[in-house]
Amino acid sequence: ENPTKTVLSVMGLDSVALMNIKAANVAKWTLISNVLQKLVTFVFNTLLVRKTHPSIFGVAAVQLELLLSTLLFLSREGVRLAVMKESSSTKNDRQNLVNISWLPAVMLMAVGGCVIGYMVTNVLPDDSQNHSSVSIIVVFLYCAGALLECFSEPWINMYQVNMLVVPKARAEGIAVAIKSLTTYICVAELKLGV
Repeated sequence: ENPTKTVLSVMGLDSVALMNIKAANVAKWTLISNVLQKLVTFVFNTLLVRKTHPSIFGVAAVQLELLLSTLLFLSREGVRLAVMKESSSTKNDRQNLVNISWLPAVMLMAVGGCVIGYMVTNVLPDDSQNHSSVSIIVVFLYCAGALLECFSEPWINMYQVNMLVVPKARAEGIAVAIKSLTTYICVAELKLGV
């Protein structure tokens, strides 16, 4: 007899009830994670507003965050949606999930390379835009940061498929805190503006 079914029957739960409990746990930790991430971002953005010139903060908040969001969306969201439908019950399934999860890093290298190539060939040679254009070094650093985020995709996808929300929320929270702290230190304290 299946030991899981025995434990569930002793507890008076069936598999549907267990899935409902798991789904509620996923929703709870996702909500907590999102609220904490938004709170950390808000606090560091408030500190940045107080410490930086509005033009520097505006470029970072609008142009560069748009670049980062676009790069990450184009490279990883399709893969995340595809792996959500996959099973991870066997070792072969888990290996396939990990292999597919490396695709966003490869796609980001291609898209990021195109963005940097565009910057080098079209934006930088035009001297009249120097006051409003973004430095190639800053764009490269944003692309590198997005690539670092994509390197975590195999773990994030494995956590998501197996409904292990607490480690996923913890990892994403730490990543947001490190990103916010690094941005604050580089822009506000070290004056590495755009």
